[in-house]
Amino acid sequence: MFEKSETPPSPAWVDAECAKFEGVLQEFTAAMRAQFRKKAMEGRDRWDKPESAAELYNVGIAHMAAVPLAAGEEAHVANFLAFLFCLRMRRMGVALPYAPSPAGSPA
Repeated sequence: MFEKSETPPSPAWVDAECAKFEGVLQEFTAAMRAQFRKKAMEGRDRWDKPESAAELYNVGIAHMAAVPLAAGEEAHVANFLAFLFCLRMRRMGVALPYAPSPAGSPA
C-alpha cells in the first residue's frame, strides 16, 4: 500500500510527482483511445447508453479479475471505467462534452 508521509511534502516535490503522473496519463490515454478505436472499428457501441451500465460493469470486473491474465488489458479496463463514469455523470445531470452517436451507427 502507498504510505503517507508524516511531514507535508515540499511544493517542488508535489510538482515533480504531478509531472511524472501527467506523463503516464498521456501515454495511458493514448492507449485507451487506440483500444476504443479498435473496438469502434469492430462496430462496438452502446457504451454511452444507460441500459448498458450493468453489462459494462460485469465485463469490466471480469477483465480486472483475470489478473495476471489481464496483463496488457489495462487500457481496456480503463475504458470500461470511463464508460461507467460517463453514465454516472449523466445520471447526476452533468453535461459531458461529447456528441451523441451519429445516425447509422451499429445497433
